Amino acid sequence: DKKAAAPKSYPLSYPQLQLWFLEQLDPGGAGYTLPVAIWLEGRLDPGALERSLGEIVSRHEILRTTFASVDGEPVQQVSAPAPFSLAIAGVADRAELDRRMREEGERGFALDRDRLLRATLLRLSSDLHVLMLNAHHIIWDGWSSGVFLRELGALYEASSADRPSPLPPLPLQYGDFAAWHRRRLQGDGLDAQLSYWRTRLEGAPYFLDLPTDAPRPHLQSLRGDTVAFDLPASLIGGVQALGKATGTTAYTVLLAAFAATLSRLSAQRDFVVGTPVANRTRAELEGLIGLFVNTLALRIKLGPEVTFRGLLAAVGEEVRGAFAHAEAPFERVLDVLKVPRDLSRPPLFSVMFSFQNAPIGKLELPGLEVRSLEIEQGVSKHDLTLTILERDGRHQGFLEYNRDLFLRTRAQRMAEQFKLLLAQALERPDDRVVELELITPAERRHLLAGWSPPEPAATPEVCLHQLFEAEAARAPSAVAVVSAAERLTYAELDARASALAARLISEGVRPESVVGVSVGHTADLPAAYLGVMKAGGAFLPLDPALPVARQRLLVQQCGVHLVVTDGTTPLTAGDGVERVPVRGPPAASPAPAVKPSPENLAYVIHTSGSTGVPKGVMISHRGICSRLLWEQRAHPLGAEDGVLQVASTAFDASVWELFRPLIAGARVVMSAEGATDPASLVALMQRERVTEAGFVPSALEALLDTGALGACACLRRVVCAGEVLDGKLRDRFVHALPGAALENFYGQTEVSIDAVSFPCAGERGPGPVPLGRPIDGMRAYVLDAVLRPAPIGVWGELYLSGPGLARGYHDRPDLTGERFVPHPWGAPGERAFRTGDLVRYREDGVLEFRGRADQQVKIRGVRVEPGEVEAALRRHPKVKEVVVLALPEGSAADDPAQAQLLDRLLSELESTAQ
Repeated sequence: DKKAAAPKSYPLSYPQLQLWFLEQLDPGGAGYTLPVAIWLEGRLDPGALERSLGEIVSRHEILRTTFASVDGEPVQQVSAPAPFSLAIAGVADRAELDRRMREEGERGFALDRDRLLRATLLRLSSDLHVLMLNAHHIIWDGWSSGVFLRELGALYEASSADRPSPLPPLPLQYGDFAAWHRRRLQGDGLDAQLSYWRTRLEGAPYFLDLPTDAPRPHLQSLRGDTVAFDLPASLIGGVQALGKATGTTAYTVLLAAFAATLSRLSAQRDFVVGTPVANRTRAELEGLIGLFVNTLALRIKLGPEVTFRGLLAAVGEEVRGAFAHAEAPFERVLDVLKVPRDLSRPPLFSVMFSFQNAPIGKLELPGLEVRSLEIEQGVSKHDLTLTILERDGRHQGFLEYNRDLFLRTRAQRMAEQFKLLLAQALERPDDRVVELELITPAERRHLLAGWSPPEPAATPEVCLHQLFEAEAARAPSAVAVVSAAERLTYAELDARASALAARLISEGVRPESVVGVSVGHTADLPAAYLGVMKAGGAFLPLDPALPVARQRLLVQQCGVHLVVTDGTTPLTAGDGVERVPVRGPPAASPAPAVKPSPENLAYVIHTSGSTGVPKGVMISHRGICSRLLWEQRAHPLGAEDGVLQVASTAFDASVWELFRPLIAGARVVMSAEGATDPASLVALMQRERVTEAGFVPSALEALLDTGALGACACLRRVVCAGEVLDGKLRDRFVHALPGAALENFYGQTEVSIDAVSFPCAGERGPGPVPLGRPIDGMRAYVLDAVLRPAPIGVWGELYLSGPGLARGYHDRPDLTGERFVPHPWGAPGERAFRTGDLVRYREDGVLEFRGRADQQVKIRGVRVEPGEVEAALRRHPKVKEVVVLALPEGSAADDPAQAQLLDRLLSELESTAQ
């Protein structure tokens, strides 16, 4: 093309146009400035330096350009050459020098009026100076730095010797390129380029879900920092050798290793990584200062079985295709893809990779020792940017990270994880990517044992009812149960339970016998449970409020022939069960009880089933005793304490509410009102001096909404479980009841109610409250897809082991084998429970919760699996059709909007069913 005419204004090139739009989001910010500091030691000629800088500004129109808006469109406006004045200032010491450099790094530009290249000479002494340069990225790129340094060296040498400039005139200016570039990228040529990107990137995820240390701000701030690390020559030699052996390049091998690291950290197999390209495709552009660099979007896709060699081949193909279509401006690619703009993150990708091995030039000035100084700019334009820099045969990595998202310790760990994975990939390129380690052996040992709680004293060889009997013998006259109708002492409760046990023994109840209990929220409920256990059996809770069909199903599953009832159960003899009244005549001549062992069943309780069939979880005496005794050691209760019992007997929380106080000599306060009447519940707690209670967070929120919970000065401790506890709700509780402790519990029915706890004292900040640490005796493992420990901060599936584990699912050996797996590191026969929950370890060893690895959700603390809901609906005689609504992948079940929608849907279904 012929050189374009040189008007006083030019259109913006496409790379400039993208920078101009970004600048409008943060006018005058330092996010897109490129500060440089050059240490000059020796005899400096400031006049020659000033003349040399002036000559460069005169030669390159882009250094005299501002950006104005004309008729709503941005244009480049070039000023005529003018005398250049180099600012000179003295600095007292290195501390002041560092301060001045830091301040310069934080200064931005006004694009419409400022000279977009600043130069200041700082003088420490007569033979010690620092030249500070700062340019806006809209007129400068990495290649431009090399051009500038080469020209400055040549001009300074000539000027200090009173010789004319040795540099030939420039064949064209940046504005000429911008006008040519805009004309070139039109019509069929651009369409062909954009067609490639549309095909390649269509359907690509617009973000990489890396584990962060803080929630993403609503507005991207660009606050950043950098972690530097060396890449040994032996490692780079391996990179070059593998590249040669596979017909790729060192760039491709390093990019593939970075992509593999990102995939492992995020658990994503499809994502986009950005990479810069110099975009100086013609010889006449090589000597120009200006913004030429373009950004390419590389889509990385890898399956679960892909080896590193296979990934390398795929990345190599991706790189070749991208560089063959590198002229398509990134801004136009975004337009064609219709990428939604999100002010909280960069568009299309949030991670960049750059490999810089081309020489950028070295400043050489006669009579001076010259070296560059680092300026801590504190900027990160993306979540992460990995730059591998080759200089003088040495390779160094720089991981730039957004400080709003990541702690420095996490960035350092990610850099080490990249190096570790790269080294393994070079040694074993035919291993699957999922098999490459991200942690060292020392880290593995720490993850497996370092955060485990101390082993408690051996759990007494007792059963649950025996712990109660010990309290009844110690303080028989102490109040054990308070209900709306009566108050029972420990002796009275023990007598009622023993009488029931005698009748059950006469009916043939023995250890491992499962006995149904259909009793309402009265003092008869704990008597029924204790009576079943005293007889040697295991109780099966049957909430009288459950539909008849549900009760029949549970009874049939467990082979139940006896149901203890207070007269409210809808089950009849026609259902194949015999009803035993919780209060009745004494047995004639009962046989002696066969005492169960701690390994025998204490109870069976059902949870939602993914196959459409509820699962009966079998809990041993050892499991529930280990759980309750830990809490009594950690938070002792006594005769002055009262614990609220409010949960449905269909939930294992009711077992905790009943036996937490009854093994400690405290009172159970039975609530007939239930959680649907918060005001009555608050009044009950005040009236009966309840000191401890447990609620799902949604119920706690309803209690706080009454405004009366703060008057419950008797409450000393509240535990939350069953749902995600939000930081805002925690703060509301602390404000309403500053004298009470709040503790977050995590567990599942399969681990004897709870296995992890987190005291909320001192914890602040938005977002979900952490799950916490394992309770004494339990072990928590965060494992990846191939059952290896996930690195600190990386999401994985939670596995639990310890004495609290259930025996399995009643009469479901297949499902038991699927969820209760052989312990990866335990003794022979030891098991671990696969929870299905995604969690991660914080830096301090605290577990955080993310969501489910499957489709299970919890609503109002109720564990729901779509399979059971759908199966139940299809069985209903009035249901003609079932429509399954699927939430988008990645939408959290605990998201407030989703939870509200589901809550409304459930309410509608409940009212319709009634």
